[in-house]
Amino acid sequence: MKVTILTKKYIKPATRTPPNLRRYKLSALDELIPPMNMSVILFYPPNPKPDTKPEPQQTLPHILTRFYPFAGRYLQNNLSIDCNDEGAEFVEAELPGLDLATFLSKTEKDGLDCLLSRTTYEADNPDDPILSVQITNFPECGGRAVGISLSHRVSDASSLGTFVSAWAHAEKKTVVPTFEGTSIFPSTGLAPQQRVQGQTQTRKTEGAQTSAVGSVAVRGLRFGREAVSRLRSELGPESRVRLASAFVAKALLKIELAKDGRACYLGQGVNMRSRTVPPLGSHACGNFVYQAVVRCMEAGGAWEPGLDELVRVVGGSIEKAVGECGRVMLLDGERRVEMVRRPLEKLFEMGARGENFVAIWFTDWSKFGFYEADFGWGKPVWVRVGNVRTENLTILMEDREGGGIEAWVHLSHEDVPAFESDDDIKLFLVA
Repeated sequence: MKVTILTKKYIKPATRTPPNLRRYKLSALDELIPPMNMSVILFYPPNPKPDTKPEPQQTLPHILTRFYPFAGRYLQNNLSIDCNDEGAEFVEAELPGLDLATFLSKTEKDGLDCLLSRTTYEADNPDDPILSVQITNFPECGGRAVGISLSHRVSDASSLGTFVSAWAHAEKKTVVPTFEGTSIFPSTGLAPQQRVQGQTQTRKTEGAQTSAVGSVAVRGLRFGREAVSRLRSELGPESRVRLASAFVAKALLKIELAKDGRACYLGQGVNMRSRTVPPLGSHACGNFVYQAVVRCMEAGGAWEPGLDELVRVVGGSIEKAVGECGRVMLLDGERRVEMVRRPLEKLFEMGARGENFVAIWFTDWSKFGFYEADFGWGKPVWVRVGNVRTENLTILMEDREGGGIEAWVHLSHEDVPAFESDDDIKLFLVA
């Protein structure tokens, strides 16, 4: 599928960023993030009666005034964002020859890169925008796709959700972001991680639009409301996130056990914002995720955990992390930083020593309101995360009907046959 680029420009904030906000220092959690963008794509069906909201291109400058670091550029040597108002990248494109429904039926698995102006790892270079937007029109039907990429260097998925909500409801001016990561978790001055386990880095060449996902494949599972209810009847009143995480983890651990039986860790991102005392606030922008990491399988072991046991393992790990979040603000700055960095730094140290292990990661994007984003065309009919070139990463999203959950599993191509042939996975695999 070939997307035609119609226009490309940089949109600057409506009001210049004041000198006292010109340098935005990275926090200790920002420094743990490898160079990468987070992406979300919102799909809008044809709307014969759009409302009178201003076009997104018109409201973006005013939103960037509030989200001023997103219009800047990253300075690697200074571990900071130069909030120089160079602007966010804004691309208008069209995809002729396909209507939206046909496109979605063909691209449930792969092929979404053409709807994003930046690849996952086009980040951290001096000329890489922090924020990139591509609005792709489907002239055959009048539908649209809004692809938004935001540098993980200064934001997490909650920050992305906050930005999308503020932009989609710009006329209400109810979202007031804060950027206080450095004051809460002061910088250590250490250079950010350059790679994560299983990561394949690819930068898009000038003028090229690619749809491949390199050496990493993505497969989707959809647990509808009824499926979640059935799992709860079998496993207890667990959250849909814990149920889906355990379900995917069981399949991936089975694959690992059939290969070389490396030691396995499960990692679940925990949003700190509402769990600290006092709370950080839902509109706090930056990286505020505590990683709940637990060892779930020993190297060379023959033990294959059951689904009920994995639900307990995942749940116990999350509950422990929530408890840590509750006391982190009671510590002084140095001990606070040490606590939140400890789970990831332990894995980094193991990797540096050459230890043979695999980490299976889960991150929950289901609570960030993407399905409420109405730019004047109605609410999206579907929301998808952009493809990420990191093995053994699962991103959980609310399903389009509500009440269920989708799991987008990123794994190596060589593991796809075993994953797709798993009898349990087959029940929920997206066609």
